[in-house]
Order: sequence, then structure tokens, then C-alpha cells
Amino acid sequence: MLEICSRTPPANLAAKLQQPADLEALFVSRLRSVNSVPLIVTDVWAPPHHARQITAEKLRRQGISEILLAEGIHFEHVTEEITAVAADPHVATLLKVDIAAPLLKMVRIVTAKGGVPVMHLTAYLTSERSKIVFDLDTDLLNTPNDGRLVHNVNA
Repeated sequence: MLEICSRTPPANLAAKLQQPADLEALFVSRLRSVNSVPLIVTDVWAPPHHARQITAEKLRRQGISEILLAEGIHFEHVTEEITAVAADPHVATLLKVDIAAPLLKMVRIVTAKGGVPVMHLTAYLTSERSKIVFDLDTDLLNTPNDGRLVHNVNA
């Protein structure tokens, strides 16, 4: 674990968490490694009403999703965006890659019943060491919610 604390999130994240911009939220930054090989850097923001369930001790044994599920929080919806980015100096150092090396960036917003945000996760990983796998039930296939490509031509 790199960091766990309460702090005021950036305004754009506070809006995604549906909370006032000046309200603190739980921030957890982690580096996951296997056999000393860095695999993924994650930054998670959780609204303050879920923060008390997420502790450093629990995070040594479980992921945040597992902790929240064990506390009886039922996830209703997940929105995930995956993009390619250049590694900034901080993430490059953690993942032991060159600055500006290509990385996958995954942003996930998880909501509970009623569309209430439970967490906002940003993850950085290299395609050389990791892959992202989707496993969808057939009832979601051939629907508008089975995934889509979104293009940003003004970037």
C-alpha cells in the first residue's frame, strides 16, 4: 500500500462520487506486485460513508471490492473506460517502465442500489505484464450495454 487517508478529492472526482466538492473522501493508492514485479497502480476514492469499512489492516488481505461486498454493499452497476496513456514520472517509477511508456488506463465507477457511487478506481498497467478480460453473461450480450467504442476526435 502506498497511501491510505481521508482527503478532499479533485472537483471532477467529487462530482462523480456525487458529493460536495469540499467533503473529504477515502483515498487509497496501491501498487500490486508479484515476485517483486510491479503489475498495477490503483488509486481508489470512496465516499466517506463507506470509508469506515475500508482499513489498512483489511486491505492487506482483501481488495476494496471484496471489503465492500463483505459489508453487505451490493453493486448494481459498473462503468469502465479503458484508454491508452503515456506513463507520467510517478507511475513510470512505480511500474519500473520508461517515462512516456505506453500504459493501459482503466477508470471504473461502481454504484450501489439507486445509483449511489461506492467507489471510483483508476488503474494503470502495462500490457506487457497484464491483460483485461471481460466475462459477460449472455443476457447482456446484444444489448446497448454490452460495451461500445467511444471516439474522442477533439483530444
